[in-house]
Amino acid sequence: MGAACCNQEKGNLDSHGGKSPRQIHTQTMSAYRDSYEEEDAATCFACDCDPPRFIFFEIELDKSRGSTLGVNVDRKDGKVLYVDAITKGLISEWNSLNPHKQVVRGDAIVEVNGARGNADFLIEACKQCRLLRCKIRRRAAPSQGVLACCSHEEEEIYEVQLDKATGKGLGIGVDHRNVTSLQIDSIESGLVEDWNSMNPQRKVMVGDEIFEVNGVGGHVGDIMEECKKPIMLRCKLKRRTTSVIWSFAEELV
Repeated sequence: MGAACCNQEKGNLDSHGGKSPRQIHTQTMSAYRDSYEEEDAATCFACDCDPPRFIFFEIELDKSRGSTLGVNVDRKDGKVLYVDAITKGLISEWNSLNPHKQVVRGDAIVEVNGARGNADFLIEACKQCRLLRCKIRRRAAPSQGVLACCSHEEEEIYEVQLDKATGKGLGIGVDHRNVTSLQIDSIESGLVEDWNSMNPQRKVMVGDEIFEVNGVGGHVGDIMEECKKPIMLRCKLKRRTTSVIWSFAEELV
């Protein structure tokens, strides 16, 4: 059935075509196979698993209109900017208009208008109020996953409270094909954005999954029905964390 929107007042948030970040990743690899490249990467010496490879694609963001990028990045790598969260802004708009070439959490901004090789240079380039031509790098999972034999994916569980008794919608686009949870595809104006503003240390992010609401869980249909009720929603979410995502992020204007 594709993506659905938990904000009843904004029924047009199905801008991602019902695709999860993983599905977008797969489709992007297929659509941009000519841009598929390998880079020097850590090799696993413990077994015969494949080292990670990368794909590259380009996006254009027009900051001359005065809009912000709407992305939190981590520059701990020193060379690139890792996308940690996508909020309302130019990147969200780009994703809506380019469903097969979306930027997702974990992607790396490696070049902006020719600036590359230094995270500080990239930050400065992104601050310019002009058309930004950005080169994005995405890690392509080998057959066993990204060094799957030697790394593990962790889950962070957290809770949020959203009061739908106020009459306000959640303001999120979700993908419900996971069967047991709602994966957040986009965040716009609504209760979730309000929560993020009031709880900067406990922000809901694109890619997080709602797996229980008011004690209701186990099946995505039941979770969606509970989300529609005009009551206080006590939501449990999980976030998958890997070594690709760093721990400290900043908002990129």
